[in-house]
Amino acid sequence: MEKSTVNRFWSHVTKTDTCWIWTGGLDGKGYGRAAIGGGKRRGAHRVSWMINVGEIPEGLYVCHTCDNPPCVNPEHLFLGTQFDNMADAREKRRNNYGSRNGGAKLTDAQVLQIRADPRIQRVIADEYGIGQAQVCRIKTGANWRIKQ
Repeated sequence: MEKSTVNRFWSHVTKTDTCWIWTGGLDGKGYGRAAIGGGKRRGAHRVSWMINVGEIPEGLYVCHTCDNPPCVNPEHLFLGTQFDNMADAREKRRNNYGSRNGGAKLTDAQVLQIRADPRIQRVIADEYGIGQAQVCRIKTGANWRIKQ
């Protein structure tokens, strides 16, 4: 990578005691976007990896251990597959589940009410406008986690 590109990259980084924050442009999810090689835009964290560690093998992601999207500190980055990245998100409870899911029909409070409701599942399902199978999955804990 050209020295001018590397210098331009670092001019958009503010180093703190922990994260190194990208101060340039961001995407809609808060990840930095850096221009390299003729204006091609890439994730700033990916560019940081390429500057500090080396090439990124085909099909691998550059993931954050700090879960801070604008962070470009190479000590906070690791390579992984999409599966690794999603497993990391699940483990840290960062993914959209329960009422955080944009397609959710129920609130966390309604799920707790359903779990405590002694009536038959078909009656509960009709009341909440969901299917009986969904009520079953909620009651058994197979579906719908509530962030504690």
